[in-house]
Amino acid sequence: MSVTNECTPYQEPGERLPCSVKTGKAVVGKRFVIIAADMQGNPDGLTTDVEGNNYVIEPAAANEDSPLGVASHNAAEKKKVTVLASPGMVVPVLAGGAINAGEQVGVGAEGKAVKAVAASEAEIKEGKQPFKTPPVGLALADAAEGVDCPVKLY
Repeated sequence: MSVTNECTPYQEPGERLPCSVKTGKAVVGKRFVIIAADMQGNPDGLTTDVEGNNYVIEPAAANEDSPLGVASHNAAEKKKVTVLASPGMVVPVLAGGAINAGEQVGVGAEGKAVKAVAASEAEIKEGKQPFKTPPVGLALADAAEGVDCPVKLY
């Protein structure tokens, strides 16, 4: 049987994303990262770009509500790094403060994991978002500041 206009995903769940670090930035492993610029090359896999088909990333800032994922290792600017990004994947993320098992995790300063912080009822009534630090994962164990926290990514 022949099909037309078939939708072929660029990546399947469980894959690790090939990325390059943005110029002027460096990333630290076990910390959240974000998309920083247009992808190198072309998403269909056909490119003449010697850099290949890489997403361009940089460290996530505090309160980021949609990080791409977690850097697999330290990488200097313009270097390649894998980003662990699949929902449900459990990865270690450096804690930026104490986190308890079962708490929702958000992005803190320098891409570290912190407790997700809800807005007050008064802030929500004022029209603010329900979270000051939006949840991006779930802590599966306790972690002290400066220690890796196992986070199940949303």
